[in-house]
Amino acid sequence: MEVARPRRLIHTRTPVHASFAALRIFLWAAIGGAVYAAAASDGLPMGHVVLAATDFRAYPGYLGDLRVTGALYMAEAQAAVMYTLFDLDPGCTASAPPGAAGACSLQVHEGASCDVAGPVFPPAAPFSKRYTCSDGDADEELPMPPAVAYAALASRTLVVTDAAGSPIACSPIWLLVDGFGDELLVSGWQRYLGYDGELEVAGDVWVHEVRWAPDGRWGQVLAISLTGGDAACEPGGMGEDAHRDACGVHMHEAASCDSTTGLGAPLWDPFASVGFVDPWTSVRYVGGGRFFLTAPIPTGYSIESLVGRTMVVHDARGLRIACAEVAAGGIISRRSGEVPRRSPVGS
Repeated sequence: MEVARPRRLIHTRTPVHASFAALRIFLWAAIGGAVYAAAASDGLPMGHVVLAATDFRAYPGYLGDLRVTGALYMAEAQAAVMYTLFDLDPGCTASAPPGAAGACSLQVHEGASCDVAGPVFPPAAPFSKRYTCSDGDADEELPMPPAVAYAALASRTLVVTDAAGSPIACSPIWLLVDGFGDELLVSGWQRYLGYDGELEVAGDVWVHEVRWAPDGRWGQVLAISLTGGDAACEPGGMGEDAHRDACGVHMHEAASCDSTTGLGAPLWDPFASVGFVDPWTSVRYVGGGRFFLTAPIPTGYSIESLVGRTMVVHDARGLRIACAEVAAGGIISRRSGEVPRRSPVGS
């Protein structure tokens, strides 16, 4: 018997978080292209550049129920676009007919924000990719159009359309300088000390080092592929009344999961974060064993600084349920700029 999926709660932000997000988007849109050019002049490998769209909101004027969340990355080294997106139009399946022009599409528009997205871009050969989903969820890797000018796509807007070709969501497109760098595998999960519940977390979390515009801060992107977590952890967050750690995946200061004095605070540098806000509070996994790419996390730490730390998984109530120690031998130096996959090594 098929079990109906509960309707996803709309992700909400406090006014303070919203203002910081608006400031961050303004900075990315204002000088993203300039940073790309400056990086080129400094000798950074432009083949490692990755563009990101991770701050989705409802398209202006859209009044429907869909609330797209997730992350999309365009990698120059792979000439590919990869995304994990949720709450898309469930009518956009692989077996659905093509439909209206622009239906079920991911489109680049020339404007720098959702409020002034403008027409599709570039005018001569608009960037548009048809997505397919299952029950509204999409996890795909598609080839980028040939001869894409990545510098021209930075500081534009990504627009998502439904099965009728109408825009439903959008996100600014911003620049990761030097793309995805070294990566770190976190696995070997154990029950959190003192947790007596029924959840048994297993699987992998790949931690990818990134550096992004406009100020070159270091941070990480997580490629999460976990089983045994809380099935109540739905895409888009748990609502405004949820615990701040609900469904969280956080890196902590302590070196051992067996520490009787606690694991310390989440690992981040307040001076590297926007508005001195703990960036780990926005990092959540998706239940049901679904693969998930996070937005970049501005920790201010290099990936080497994460070795010898611990990673903790929370349930939907915010309780700590699992812990893993970050082994010294876990760093795999790749620096190819490629978008992370489920099994990055050898892919």
